[in-house]
Amino acid sequence: MRSNPNILFKGEIGMNKEIVATNVVLNYPAIIGPQNFNGEKRYQTLIMIAKSDEALLSEVSDAIDAVIELESLKGGKFAKLDDDQKEQIALATLHDADAEKNEAMADHYYMRVSSKTKPLVINQDSETLTAIDDIYAGVIASVVFRLYAYSFAPQDADEIKYGIKGELIGVVKIADSKRINNTISATSLLDKVTSKTKQRVKTDDTATNADGSDGHNNPFGAGSVDCDE
Repeated sequence: MRSNPNILFKGEIGMNKEIVATNVVLNYPAIIGPQNFNGEKRYQTLIMIAKSDEALLSEVSDAIDAVIELESLKGGKFAKLDDDQKEQIALATLHDADAEKNEAMADHYYMRVSSKTKPLVINQDSETLTAIDDIYAGVIASVVFRLYAYSFAPQDADEIKYGIKGELIGVVKIADSKRINNTISATSLLDKVTSKTKQRVKTDDTATNADGSDGHNNPFGAGSVDCDE
């Protein structure tokens, strides 16, 4: 992970790192009206950052690293995690759509931002947007959000979950654009199923450990990484 001592104090609120992501593409937006997510209503969207936008990608990556670095200090949420676990947190925060073979978001990185409270959604004339059709998959916008770390122990599990969340603050619609078609192609669907089948066969072939366990133990021991809580 990169280390940039100057970014730790740029736009921070406590342990939070505030980011203004300009001219990004929104996908799966639910910010005019909330969406049910894991049993609770949230306003949320995926922010797509073009791989050609190196400046914004660098800012977001550095901010993620800064949160991890800050929370790795004594008493921080990630203080007991090793470097591999921290790297997994970073990867689970900013996703490579091409590595995931996501055709709808090709040539982009993406991350999810959400809020329990309704964010401010306006146009460039400072007019509040209230129509669902104003914000759709593919619209170009600038998004203000905060990054912050979390850790919690689910009631139905022994493991502790760790991650970084993006808290959605506000959205400015910049321009209309071509709508994103999030339907999957037949070829892509078959590739995903075939890949998963091969992966499971390989796992089954090496599933027996020396201690007699089934080989599906948590690679992170007592804690796991989960960015989508």
